[in-house]
Amino acid sequence: MISPTKFITGDGSEWLQVKKGGRAGYGKIDYLIENPTAFWAQLKRQKLTIISHRSRKEIIDAAENLVDSEPALHVGRYGWYDRQYVKPGDELPDRIDGLPVISDLPANARPWAHNGTIDGWQTGVAHLCEGQAIPTFVMSCAFASLILKFAPSISDNPFFELADDTSGGKSTMLELSASVFGKTEDWIDNWDTTVNGLEEKMALAADSILQLDEENHFMAGGGTKETLASTIFKLASGSEKARFGQDTARKFRFLGLSTANQPIASLLSTIEKSRADAVKVRLATIPVNAPFGCFDTVPSGEESSADAILAVKNLARDHHGHAAREFLGVLKGRYLSRSFGAELLKRKIARYMQEFRDLVGGDLNRPEGRLLDKFALVYAGGRLAYRFRVLPFRGIGPAVLQVYRRSQIATRSEVAGTRVSAIDEVMAFLERGKSQSRIVSTPADLTEKEFDDTSYFLKVDAGTKWALITSQSFRRAFGFRSDEVLADLHRAGLLRAKDGRQSQVRLRTSKSKDRVYQVQVPMDKAI
Repeated sequence: MISPTKFITGDGSEWLQVKKGGRAGYGKIDYLIENPTAFWAQLKRQKLTIISHRSRKEIIDAAENLVDSEPALHVGRYGWYDRQYVKPGDELPDRIDGLPVISDLPANARPWAHNGTIDGWQTGVAHLCEGQAIPTFVMSCAFASLILKFAPSISDNPFFELADDTSGGKSTMLELSASVFGKTEDWIDNWDTTVNGLEEKMALAADSILQLDEENHFMAGGGTKETLASTIFKLASGSEKARFGQDTARKFRFLGLSTANQPIASLLSTIEKSRADAVKVRLATIPVNAPFGCFDTVPSGEESSADAILAVKNLARDHHGHAAREFLGVLKGRYLSRSFGAELLKRKIARYMQEFRDLVGGDLNRPEGRLLDKFALVYAGGRLAYRFRVLPFRGIGPAVLQVYRRSQIATRSEVAGTRVSAIDEVMAFLERGKSQSRIVSTPADLTEKEFDDTSYFLKVDAGTKWALITSQSFRRAFGFRSDEVLADLHRAGLLRAKDGRQSQVRLRTSKSKDRVYQVQVPMDKAI
């Protein structure tokens, strides 16, 4: 005897439950009417095979006579359902939030593979990320993606891009955050896509992180500035139907990380201003301009930033896939195992977000306030991961705050109505690199490595303070905007140069002269 029952899900879809031989399966009634082959295939995927015409007719006849529908929960993607997180390989409960579960999960999913140990991962992460702004930020992004559901103040998907025209380790930072979930190759996608091809990428990233590497692939593949802007709207809205100037219900919820040689906002500077401004509040640009690429200092035990990048790659390869599982496990144990736990979690996240807003200050009603909220969410994700003893180091707040301020400077935003000047950008760089700087009065006895590891030199000449920055350090700090910053400094009379923009100064005993940019530090600016 085949016994069907009709169910209706939250989106209004009607489903038919078919029971046969002690096994039950679900099929969409619309399929039964419009595409019967898809309906029977749906049941077969649930290991309920209906072959005979007689059995199929019996089901159809019974379905026609069904009047009443029972409520049910459709699980058609991976991610959050009420207080339950569903990931590949999980055995679904019969009920979630009191409703019977209709399982219709896709065959293609990002594997939550794991290798090594959580202890090995934590040891490596502490070594490579503690005291480092960008590495700490991307790690916090990974955990923030898992709590976005519980941050109702965030109405669209947070999206951040790491931008620089040098090989400063941008892609490697994606590997670092990918290690929270699984293998690098499973959790890093690329920009080699079309606007219409976004649907699958967004679906795979639901309630987790979407990482897109090398934005230049989009433009190289024939994408235009207008289609790139449309792509950002769709990603931020989590819907392939999103359009500029229209409110669209978010279909897929995720946090996005991207890499670019040139910030998307600068690429879009020639399109309609209202559209370009709309992109800016949806996409935060983070310059990879720390003294050592993505690193503020070379981690102890590593010879150079290149060695540190290699260490990140090795860590992501050898130890991955444990942190997200641990985080979700603690989340469930402390909060979501109780009926009122979701509300407690929302309050905790809201409190952490407010902590970050208070650190920054500013008016949340301004456009940049919308962007600030997304950085606040990242802070909340990192704070929870530390509180749950998944992230093994402190300093989440200072790191995220540094990245936020670099982002504001890089986009030449207006913060509290003041435009950031070139000298303020340079002063921010000098502050970041202070621990790796050297004060010189006479040539120093430095090895080649000691010279390369120095972020800048500080010299006082006739009562005037000068920052001496090598071309390599300057380009690493300001990337594609180096020439613009130098031109602004020159116009302001703060760049000393006899020929062009560089000077020749003897900084070390082993070499007669080195070429540097000499930037005057104004008297009202302190280092």
